[in-house]
Amino acid sequence: MDKFSDNYLSFYSNSDMKDLNTNDRHNMAFLPVWLWEVITPIADKEDNFNFFQRTILELLKYNKRDRMQMSQWLNIDAELVDIIINELFNRGYVNSDKGIINLTPLGWQALDKTATPSYKTQLGYIIQDAIDGHLWPRVVAHKLNYLDVVKNDHSVTIKADRNTGQNIEPFIVNTSQKYRFTKPTKNEFRQALELYKRAVASGRLRNRSNDSKKTATSNINLGNFDIASKQPTPYFILTHLQHSIDTKHFSQLQDPLHITQSDDWIIHLHDSIAQGNKPFASKVKRFMGLDQSDKQSIEEFEAHLQEEMRFEILSSYPNVNEIDNLDMHLAKLLRRQKYLEEHNYSADIDDLLLQSQKSLEACFKHVLTTYPHQHNKILPYSSDKKFLLQALILRANNRALDESLEPFSTCNVRAVQSAIGFSTGKYPTIYSSLKPIITANILAIADYSNHPLLLTDDLDADLLFLSQICDYRNESSHDGPKTDITQSTALDLAKFTTQWVQNYLNQLTDKA
Repeated sequence: MDKFSDNYLSFYSNSDMKDLNTNDRHNMAFLPVWLWEVITPIADKEDNFNFFQRTILELLKYNKRDRMQMSQWLNIDAELVDIIINELFNRGYVNSDKGIINLTPLGWQALDKTATPSYKTQLGYIIQDAIDGHLWPRVVAHKLNYLDVVKNDHSVTIKADRNTGQNIEPFIVNTSQKYRFTKPTKNEFRQALELYKRAVASGRLRNRSNDSKKTATSNINLGNFDIASKQPTPYFILTHLQHSIDTKHFSQLQDPLHITQSDDWIIHLHDSIAQGNKPFASKVKRFMGLDQSDKQSIEEFEAHLQEEMRFEILSSYPNVNEIDNLDMHLAKLLRRQKYLEEHNYSADIDDLLLQSQKSLEACFKHVLTTYPHQHNKILPYSSDKKFLLQALILRANNRALDESLEPFSTCNVRAVQSAIGFSTGKYPTIYSSLKPIITANILAIADYSNHPLLLTDDLDADLLFLSQICDYRNESSHDGPKTDITQSTALDLAKFTTQWVQNYLNQLTDKA
């Protein structure tokens, strides 16, 4: 077989390879790409803010506060805009005055720093897809990682994996377009670099634990770069098929550069390759469990799955549409729960906890407005964490043990006050995370005998589950020591989440 290239690249780290299970190794693939050498000026020092954080600060500087407009300008979800603003809030760069987000003096000071960074030139590589000819929004900003392989007539074998002792024989997405390429325009290269910078920033924001690979950089100067090669060099680059993090899709490819799994490009990459390569399309169908004789396309099959999930949610969770974004998070939770029951993937555990947190966050925000606080003075402005614990014990009024309440006294007191302000109507929007929102709800149970937190046989057990979901998810999202979360623990927390959500939705039905 005349292969597209004899050069094979892999950007999997040793830990990445160690985390792969047998199914992942079975679904590995080599994608054909062209690499263009590019010389880029890169700032010596990282900015204190990523691309999204700095842009939002600049928008606030000019009184541009509408989060939907921000999400459109940045081409990210509105939910992610909220996360970024909340992070800036916690770092002291913005505050909220009657629900209006403003720059703090610290925020203005950060933007007023006009020191010009020094740049150094660096050789990198921009990747062009050999199947559809489009540039990937990815850059190899460091040396190429050549893979040691055994080349056969019809296959390529990666030498025995040190973790399993087994050889890996990836599927080769071959193409006859080895010498047929169209050089992208300078503007197309610039757009690819811009999208790459956004992907790095998004990856770091969503997954701080691996920092979007330490070798990735978002400090490229887009105004001054040169394409060093007159023509590209053909390579194969390693990836593997996996379950999609997006509930609208069944599968997706692992980002070959390991930057982020959440941008539109990587979510749809398998679709674009399958459309231009029938053997790969067949492999994707086998991965999805589709009968090869079935004329249903990948897109049609995924749309069918999405409709099934929508029907399950509407039939099992009444009033789900009354709570903003709950249907979306529940769909992701149920999909991830199903995957984890069948396979013990660490990525599924992390995302299952995330969707559990987001589902509960949507519900407890709704509870704050359905069972609102009577006033904003429950926590004085000068309150500290010790005062917060005393207030929780007093407001719980012996309904819960002190040790069950203590984990909720460790959260940011200002964030709890913000949640209370949202509950009373002082603030139209809430930027607090799950734990402060739950804490604000606990402080309200003294005013409502039918508060959703009280409709349980064991409030202490519920509070334990809720604090675990908050803390486990926070550990997986931040640097520092991690607690190993087992498959059974993650499934137990997800089961608690779905039951709590279902009980609350049933309560809304009874209340109506």
